[in-house]
Amino acid sequence: MDELKKQLTLQKEVEKLVADKINVTDEEVAKYIKDNKVPITKDELRNQKLNQEASILITTLKSEAKIRYFVNY
Repeated sequence: MDELKKQLTLQKEVEKLVADKINVTDEEVAKYIKDNKVPITKDELRNQKLNQEASILITTLKSEAKIRYFVNY
């Protein structure tokens, strides 16, 4: 249960960091449906964008970090 709480907390923190970059319009939803022939909701498209931005953020942070060793506990 603690692990789930940690994951949700981290997810919310990342969302706060990238939320200002995420904006989904009705036109984007319609374009996605037209291009992919798959129905999608605004929330689902927003989540996709959040995941993309979070991935970019994490990749950027990793590339700029000065980590010499990774330790698995």
